[in-house]
Amino acid sequence: MGKPYVSLAVQLLICCALMVPVSAQSVAAAPSPSSPAPATRNFTWDVEYIMWAPDCHQSVMIGINGEFPGPTISANAGDLIRVEVTNSLHTEGVVIHWHGIRQIGTPWADGTASISQCPINSGERFTYEFIADKHKLTVVEADGNFVAPFDVDDIDIYSGETYSVLLTTDQRASSSSYWISVGVRGRRPKTPPALAILNYTNSKPGRSSWPASVPPATPAWDNVTRSKEFTYRIKARDGTPTPAAAAVDRRITMLNTQDWVQGHVKWAINHVTLSLPATPYLGAYFYGIEDIAFDSSGESPDGYDRRYDIKKPPGAQAPAARVPTTASDRVFRIAHGAVVDVVLQNANALEEDVSESHPWHLHGHDFWVLGYGDGVYDHARDSRKLDTATPPLRNTVVLFPHGWTVLRFVADNPGVWAFHCHIEPHLHLGMGVIFAEGMEKLRELNVPREAITCGEAKTASLSLAPAVAPSRP
Repeated sequence: MGKPYVSLAVQLLICCALMVPVSAQSVAAAPSPSSPAPATRNFTWDVEYIMWAPDCHQSVMIGINGEFPGPTISANAGDLIRVEVTNSLHTEGVVIHWHGIRQIGTPWADGTASISQCPINSGERFTYEFIADKHKLTVVEADGNFVAPFDVDDIDIYSGETYSVLLTTDQRASSSSYWISVGVRGRRPKTPPALAILNYTNSKPGRSSWPASVPPATPAWDNVTRSKEFTYRIKARDGTPTPAAAAVDRRITMLNTQDWVQGHVKWAINHVTLSLPATPYLGAYFYGIEDIAFDSSGESPDGYDRRYDIKKPPGAQAPAARVPTTASDRVFRIAHGAVVDVVLQNANALEEDVSESHPWHLHGHDFWVLGYGDGVYDHARDSRKLDTATPPLRNTVVLFPHGWTVLRFVADNPGVWAFHCHIEPHLHLGMGVIFAEGMEKLRELNVPREAITCGEAKTASLSLAPAVAPSRP
């Protein structure tokens, strides 16, 4: 792929990502006629405690091969990636999720404990193996997918999202250095904005290496209007696949709430807070022991009572709309090939007049973002507002306070996939659901025994075929 350029200006491709502490970003170029043949790339990672100071205060934290952030994997689309991970932590299990990699044919390598695999326990070793795919770097992209280019002064980026932007270094001021300012969004910050300096390396002699102005102020943390203006401008670039046919096979509405459960604050979807089982769902379905591994007697609720007032806390609801929040490990069973619409509906938290933004991330898929809106989503009224002509493909999407977001995906990747809020405390407090997709095709996959034989699966009598390298796309 040729290098982008413009006359009399230098362009820098900047990749912005918010990553969890133990993670790695895999970047793969789009294949072209001159691309090298697919290769196998081997890596050895040791997850261990290190002394590090990412915020200028040294403390014990988790690193990979003695570093934080972890190593970067550079690969071409189609390469086979093999990462041998050793857990050298003393008391914690480890999994590694490869953000944005769909894991087609390798759901066991998604890196989600109790969902796609057993955790790697202290002293154990596990090898992840998958095909690098879907990470294109171009003029403007979001979550590895092309979007129609547009100009902004600043970028709203929520946890789990990634963007690539072009910065044209064409300023002619007396200074050759400019501020880069990073601020917190969605919650009152407890730290000052982060600052960096962009310096022109080919500037004329005599120009100051220090910015001539004071650091710019970032948008106010609670300026939701600014966030919406940025988000609504993201449209698919020409040539992006369009959504599946309007004949939707399933529509799931997910009410996002906060509530008390047994004396603890929890986040919930349709009044259910997610509680993960000891046996990975993938192993339970593979062995046919779901009846004893988790509650498979029914599915998670796919809607909520419309008498629920999204502008009021749970305790202030009318008696007819009050539903106690409970914990469950049930899943949504999705047929292979089904077209699924998900309506994310935000509501008030426990505190009066508080509704938080939630970045929702889907494993194993990209999805089309069909639309956003304020208030309660009404399908008869609001479906006409949905964009099926130029919706962007994403794997993470924001749900704004007291609003709704609609997305669509095709269940074309057999496996068990997490769909969750990417704010880590929200996820750990139950803000997520599980899609068990195409379970009838699961036995066609070569799943490594060591990935799923924990919990009830330890005593399962079925044997697994030996793991082999996944077939190339």
